[in-house]
Amino acid sequence: LNTPYHVAVFNDEIYIADSLNHRIRKINTQGIISTIAGNGLNAPSLRDVPAISSPPQFPCYIVVVRGTEFYFSELDGSV
Repeated sequence: LNTPYHVAVFNDEIYIADSLNHRIRKINTQGIISTIAGNGLNAPSLRDVPAISSPPQFPCYIVVVRGTEFYFSELDGSV
């Protein structure tokens, strides 16, 4: 993780806005960290592509609605 900015908890899993890695991470109940959005590139977000392929640019806040649905906001790149 590189500058985890915000976390959310849903069903005992932890979701992390991993800002400087440009990814959204999840820690499951076994303690395994996985990437659920972003590819690590610092580029503008893409439309109409799977979340894992779209690079969130400095994700900062995350809200989980369901285990498969989450929302995040991005910083403007001035981190």
